[in-house]
Amino acid sequence: GPEAILPLRRGADGKLGVVADIGGSGMAMFAPQYNIEINNDGTNGQIGPAALKVVYDLGKKAAADFMQQQSRDGGLFSGGGR
Repeated sequence: GPEAILPLRRGADGKLGVVADIGGSGMAMFAPQYNIEINNDGTNGQIGPAALKVVYDLGKKAAADFMQQQSRDGGLFSGGGR
């Protein structure tokens, strides 16, 4: 579908989001919110193997996303600031 480059701006609540000019009615801000639900299969307050795998996979994905982001121009791993 169509793509756009939109500026990021902090809203009144401090959340970072995309800002789009919607014509004469001003600006609209979109800040995604993620809800993660983990159903634990452990007992006695301990985390079960399936829930532990979900937490591990979330951390692994976050680390991969961070590495990819920081490898771009201007990122910590881009080589431009060394």
